[in-house]
Amino acid sequence: MLISVAVLFLMVSLFSAVYFFSSRNVAQTGEQIIQKLKANDTNVIENQIASLGKNTAQYIVNIEDEIDRTMRNAALLLQKEALDENISVLDLQRIAQKTGMDDLYLTKKDGIFYLSTEKASIGVSIFGIWDGYRMLIDGKAKEL
Repeated sequence: MLISVAVLFLMVSLFSAVYFFSSRNVAQTGEQIIQKLKANDTNVIENQIASLGKNTAQYIVNIEDEIDRTMRNAALLLQKEALDENISVLDLQRIAQKTGMDDLYLTKKDGIFYLSTEKASIGVSIFGIWDGYRMLIDGKAKEL
């Protein structure tokens, strides 16, 4: 009987040791899996954020290009219409509406606005807004 108790004790001890090491191994393996999943999630999120940033930057470039085209077209139409010495504020308002511009301004070589859909700008110098506009008048630039 003493041998049976000793064998039983040995078996229980052996099963306990196996259980302890197995549960410890399972816990470690589970923790390793969780860490890998977290690392993968972080990588996926970082990649998605980088992709979103690139897409947003390209979207902004496209919008800026479209704004430039719209403003260039409005300027060309305004230039054509402004050749008529009898152009009026009503003409400017019509052109602004047609081109989608909020306001339009006409200036002579002295840089002073003489006709505009924005009344407060009459008499203001375009060179006071930005001296770079002088390059258009001086012929140093065709467009800005």
